[in-house]
Amino acid sequence: MANFSQLVNEVADDINRTDLTAQCSAALAMAIRHYDQKRYWFNEGSATFTTTSATSVYALASDFRKMDYVEARWPGDNWQEVNERTFPYIKRMLEGQNVTGYPQDYVLRDRNMWIAYQPNGNYLVRYYYVKALPGDLTASASNVWTVEAPDLIRAKAAKTVALRTLHDLELAATFAEIIDEEELRITERAENQTSRGRSEVHY
Repeated sequence: MANFSQLVNEVADDINRTDLTAQCSAALAMAIRHYDQKRYWFNEGSATFTTTSATSVYALASDFRKMDYVEARWPGDNWQEVNERTFPYIKRMLEGQNVTGYPQDYVLRDRNMWIAYQPNGNYLVRYYYVKALPGDLTASASNVWTVEAPDLIRAKAAKTVALRTLHDLELAATFAEIIDEEELRITERAENQTSRGRSEVHY
């Protein structure tokens, strides 16, 4: 299992430079941010909250990135899908009328989930989402990126240093080929392990 310092040293080895530690470290953080919003088996999450009567807006999880699916538990212990709508649609449902009921529709805005109808009681809402993973690491720290995708972020970081610091197009092209191979490998693995049966890796 690699940690951040080890990956920094490996990137330095890849570009054959020992005087660019800060650049290698920054490039690794950039690599993680680049892939952060794409779907893998290791960045899927879920969360729940309970509605309060007459309250329609609820904060999302702090690591929220992208929504997959929302459901609510209605009376009788039945889970029903909550449908995504546009903001104007939800706003119209919540304004100018005194209609309350079960959570049927939602929209995301300002890092909150807006629910309509306005809940008339306590309902458990559960949502599944793509979550953000820590990107800024120091020293001997490790996280899921250094464990699950070390070769991918290492190659991406090396390419970044080759382009932005060394201005070496030939060296960058070499790492681009490695990135292609690693993205293909991790995509094939993700397709078997993500909830949608696919990943969203883009070059």
